[in-house]
This record gives sequence, structure tokens and C-alpha cells, in this order.
Amino acid sequence: MKALAVILLVLMAGMGFLGHWFYGMVLDSLEPVDPVASEAVAFRVEPGASTSEVALALAEEDLVRDGRVFALYARYRGYDGRIQSGTYHLTPAMTPDEILEYLVDGRVSERSFTVPEGLNVGQTLRVLEGQGMGTREELEAAASRVEWVADWLPADYEGDSPLEGYLHPNTYRIPWDADAADVIARMVGGFREYWDEERAGRAEALGMTVHEVVTLASIVEREAVAEEERAVVSGVFHNRMEIGMRLEACATVHYAIGRPGGELSNADLETESPYNTYRVGGLPPGPIASPGAASLDAALYPESVPYLYFVAKDDGTHAFAETFAEHEANIRRYR
Repeated sequence: MKALAVILLVLMAGMGFLGHWFYGMVLDSLEPVDPVASEAVAFRVEPGASTSEVALALAEEDLVRDGRVFALYARYRGYDGRIQSGTYHLTPAMTPDEILEYLVDGRVSERSFTVPEGLNVGQTLRVLEGQGMGTREELEAAASRVEWVADWLPADYEGDSPLEGYLHPNTYRIPWDADAADVIARMVGGFREYWDEERAGRAEALGMTVHEVVTLASIVEREAVAEEERAVVSGVFHNRMEIGMRLEACATVHYAIGRPGGELSNADLETESPYNTYRVGGLPPGPIASPGAASLDAALYPESVPYLYFVAKDDGTHAFAETFAEHEANIRRYR
């Protein structure tokens, strides 16, 4: 700003009183509108907006004193055409220099959302709706976008929730004006970030597809409460699949009957569903929840264990067994 002032002094030197007046007006225009203001204004820069358009809009919002002077100053600073689109939170206490730095650096305003591990698509959408990430209708429409995960789904996939398992649980920061589709896309992107070359190579070494890994990881997520047991539980399921034994995972029955938890009756275990692993061999058609990174890693790197059975104890951990006789004894002890 000092350099600009020197240039203005030189240009105005021969203009007498009018020059001094103009010089003072320009410098005054480069001061904050209200140095003590604290309330931020959400200011939107549309894609393709010119420097002049942005400057005039700033003046209309009382964020700069003179839009024309701001535009000239932006060009003088070499920022013409470099302002980035997005929503910014600016205050009248900011100087034009500070505002320009925000706009040119693209310091768009952000908000965050958090989705925990182990939720299915419906539960995830309720959490997102509760955090103001969109209406239920908008979120459901975004979560039906099969093209976002088409490269992971089997060719014969016919499920109702193509993004089941792929809404990667985490805490995310997104632009302030992101819509429901942006939110869902960011979560799918979170899984793509997780699924790096090393993990893809590991899945190939196991002879598993991405979809199979995520499906197994989702079962591990729902079955293993204790962090240290994830890889062990995964090892049990890998052992069962290796010998062609049914997984018999209660979590898959809960998914099949649409009930997230609770005791299962004999009738529940007889539910006819491709997700009921008490009746159907191998993995179910797809994930039953969104697994976190720990469960995904457990599915990829199972513990080498001799167990084929486990039963839950009162504290949420499990008793593991190699034989059915040992398993029956554990059931009598803990149930």
C-alpha cells in the first residue's frame, strides 16, 4: 500500500488541492469500513466473476469503502483475475489487503461433519441430516449415485444401496456452501484415499475384490467391539471361508431383518435373505455397514489364529474356540 501511496503522490503532485483531496480519498478507501466490527458476513464469489464485479459486491455488503478503488488496488497488486470462487466469511474490520489475501488464496469458509464407524447408509444419512448437511431427500438422492462406486461393485449388483460400505466414516471439512451431493462425494472420496496401492495389492494377494474386502470388513466392524480383537475376528472369518464353512455372523441377520441390534430368535436366524449368513454360504452380496480403517485393515491383514468359533462375553469381548465342543462350553459359560 505504501508503494501505491508514493505513486499517487507523484501522479497528484501537480494537481494542487484537488490532487491532495483525491490522494486522501484513495487512502481513506483502503482503510477498514469499521475497525471494531466483529460480526462476519458470508460473502459469495461466483465462478467466473470479474475483479470489478467482486469489488462492487464487496462495497454493496459494506465490506470495503469504495468498490472502484478496491478494484484498482487489486489490479495494482497483480491480483486481477486471480480471485477464487467460493463462500468467504469476512468482516468490515478487515483491510482491503486482508480481504484480497482471503479471496486470492481461496480461504473459503468451511464447516465440518463427523460420521462414526459401523453405521449403515440409512443411519449415516440421519446423522448427516442432523448435522445440517442436507435434507433427507437430498442426501438419499446423492447416496443412490451408483456411478460413484461402479468400479467397485460386482457386475451383477442389484442392491438398493450401492454406496453401502463406501461412505467412509471420519471427520471431514467441506466448503461452507457444499451441498448434499458434495458431502456424499467427500465420504466416497475418503474411501478412495484409504484404498491405496498397498491395500489394493494386499487384496489381490488374498484373492479378494474391493467389494469383498469392504463386505468382510463391515461384518468385522459390527461383530468386534474391542479394538484388539478385530484382526482375530477377521482371522476366524477367513478360516471359515477357506474351508467353506458358513460365517454365521449375527450382524448379517440384524441387517437382513432391519434391526441394528438385540437378541436374535430362532425365527430371525431362519430369515430368508442373501444377507443371512446362517443360511447362505460365503460373504453376503455386499457390506452391511461402513467399516472404519481399523476394520478394513483387519479384513486385509487377519490374525493367523486356529479358531473357528467365538461367542460374546458380558464385557463386549469374545471367547474364541477351535472346536465346536469348546464353543458349546463357552456358550454355556457366557450365556
